[in-house]
Amino acid sequence: MTGHTRLARAGIWTMAVLTLMLTVSGCQYSRSRWDDFADIGQLGIGVTAENPRFGYLPSALGVYAQVTDFIPIGYLTYEGYSAEWDGRGAFAGKESRDRSAVLLFDQYVKIDQNYEKGSENYFKKTGSLWEDRMASDAMDWLDFPAKDLSMSGEEFWGGGPAFPRGWQYWETIGAEVAVCEPFLLHHGFTVRAYVDPSEIFDFVLGLATLDFKKDDLTVEEFNQINSGDWDATTAATAKWEEEDEEEYDDDEGEDEDEDEA
Repeated sequence: MTGHTRLARAGIWTMAVLTLMLTVSGCQYSRSRWDDFADIGQLGIGVTAENPRFGYLPSALGVYAQVTDFIPIGYLTYEGYSAEWDGRGAFAGKESRDRSAVLLFDQYVKIDQNYEKGSENYFKKTGSLWEDRMASDAMDWLDFPAKDLSMSGEEFWGGGPAFPRGWQYWETIGAEVAVCEPFLLHHGFTVRAYVDPSEIFDFVLGLATLDFKKDDLTVEEFNQINSGDWDATTAATAKWEEEDEEEYDDDEGEDEDEDEA
């Protein structure tokens, strides 16, 4: 048997195994593999302009870089409109970013993305089943969620890694830059690019349905995405209304018992 024949047979067997896994797992498998692949990187761009709040200087200034969450350095501030691919998350809309760090000694992070007037995908939603599971006792570490791509203005200031996107993304390497040009363009710009090597390994293992990070969608989470019933505000409001109604019914029942007594 020649080397070419062996290689061809190995390729056929590989395709057969992948086809079988796709057939057995269905669209959920394909979706999980795409999510794992998307987790490898983070890219974002943004633009802002002079405005009454900041005057003639557009709010875009600084350079921030990190070699994992344990070795960050720099300062950056930005407020304007952004579009980003944030791992498996995606967002386009108004955003403010403030980041500063001197290695582990002093870190400050505050990222606020306006989801009410912007557009975001499932993994950016607060209150989704996936986000709740990533922050559960089974997944968190030192009160840091495993993964948290919802940036709603949470603030971290102190020594030690901030893990703004969750502790499983701690190996993220990259940088972001923000510059303003107040003289001719009267605009500011930002760009960021990051990569997480550990997510490459997670993606490769995922092809064989091995999920060592436990971040693949469960059946319930996958169904939640497909149903479209993952508006966090609507879900939270419905939950609060249901709880209030139950408390009201309980109070009414207690009043009736007291009246009868």
